[in-house]
Amino acid sequence: MESRRDLLSLRPNPAPHWDHLSILRDLPVALHNKVSLQYIPDRHLLDPVSFRHYLAVLSSIPWPGPEELCLAIADDVSNQVMPRWLQVTVTFSSSDGQQNQAVAQDTQPGWSGKPIIPL
Repeated sequence: MESRRDLLSLRPNPAPHWDHLSILRDLPVALHNKVSLQYIPDRHLLDPVSFRHYLAVLSSIPWPGPEELCLAIADDVSNQVMPRWLQVTVTFSSSDGQQNQAVAQDTQPGWSGKPIIPL
């Protein structure tokens, strides 16, 4: 698990005093899954290239369902990046067009802000 988290590279947040939303949307991960990540950073920003590499590594792991994959991503990003607010969505699309979504959300203890709604 630690080596998986180590794949997530960080850079300093240029404006830690602002609440701003970072979004990575509809990235492929594992078989027939896509992940979207939204977060309000605190001190660090997640490097998008490292996140794509991280997702490629996750694609080599057999996941029982989108819930387990979603919770693993949320746990890894939350612990490595430590954002004020985080939401991870994993969407599984079957060959017959059915979709199953799992959503995980986390906040820092004591953070009382509200999530920013993207346009």
